[in-house]
Amino acid sequence: MVRRNFLRRIKSQKDNVGFTFVEMIMTVAMISILALFLPRFFQQANQAAMSATDESIMLQNAMVTQYNLTRFLRTAKASTVQISQLPTNAPFSQIQFTSISGDQIQIAQSGTDLLVTKNGVQSKLVTSAIKGVSFIYPNPSDLQLIQYAMTIRNKKGTLSYSFGTKYVRLDNL
Repeated sequence: MVRRNFLRRIKSQKDNVGFTFVEMIMTVAMISILALFLPRFFQQANQAAMSATDESIMLQNAMVTQYNLTRFLRTAKASTVQISQLPTNAPFSQIQFTSISGDQIQIAQSGTDLLVTKNGVQSKLVTSAIKGVSFIYPNPSDLQLIQYAMTIRNKKGTLSYSFGTKYVRLDNL
């Protein structure tokens, strides 16, 4: 008797192989819902990754620009520094000075480029993503202290980062 029931169960399980119509409809519905939302999710994730990459590149460019600008300014003889406003790029400014080695250096913005001119010849492009740079003497009685502020933008022009102010002490008279 036990053996017959066991054989019937095995036989009935063999007959019930496969999916029911309701199971198949439910599976198709779940796959279509996933297919509806997944592309949008992946697109948003891709945009977030691209934005993070752009921001990272912009910040790296800003740090390199700040390093190079500070390095150039530290070579200046304090008594030769002249800060003036660019007529075409107001309110941004330019700086001119004589370096320790005797070279005439000018750092100025031209459009989105920050250029260094050495002895009248453009020698270096500091960055091609500058939105604005400004040089001032924070204390008019202390001409050995220069303050500059700059704003960098990404290549698309959609993001910008203001570096605030940076002070550079000129030890060379």
